[in-house]
Amino acid sequence: MVFVKNRSLTFQSLSDQELIHLILGESDRNHCRLMQEELYERYVDKVYFKCISIVKDAHLAQDLTHDILVKVLIRLLDFKSTSPFYGWVSAIAYNSCMTLLKQRSRHRTLDLDSADTDVTEESIENENSELREMQLDQLEKIMEELNEKDRLILLMRYQDDMSVVEIGQILELGDSAVKMRLKRSRDRLAELFKSLGV
Repeated sequence: MVFVKNRSLTFQSLSDQELIHLILGESDRNHCRLMQEELYERYVDKVYFKCISIVKDAHLAQDLTHDILVKVLIRLLDFKSTSPFYGWVSAIAYNSCMTLLKQRSRHRTLDLDSADTDVTEESIENENSELREMQLDQLEKIMEELNEKDRLILLMRYQDDMSVVEIGQILELGDSAVKMRLKRSRDRLAELFKSLGV
């Protein structure tokens, strides 16, 4: 999936931070546009695959990808260079996908902040071994059966290797709510494995 064909070799050698710094300080509109195209091209495939893994619709994922990357370029001033740029882009992508899914969903989600908070990071890690033992093709098949909320948090944790804190920042949840949601999502996944005899 390629949106931009003519990439400047001059800009390809720059790091993301260097490119962003130049974009923010550039007064020549044409030069700025070329640098923005380079940044767009670096992330278009990553954002697209993240979107399609969440929304499960190629056309919708393509539209979302473009919207997300335009939003990223508009909000470059908000980026704090102390954190990885991809993490920031990923957070915007997740939030955009979740906003869309929430708008399409007619039922309200349960706020887990008030739920039981006995789940520890250690118990989450102990259960990780079960997920790692599952065959990838079987896991993908079962993941399709989960609701969007469960699928999203599991993808964030196991596909993107995000910490509880990072997930909480993206989903605007406390650590205890993230841990509880992860536990419940894993439990639902395990139930599906049993019920489908995988």
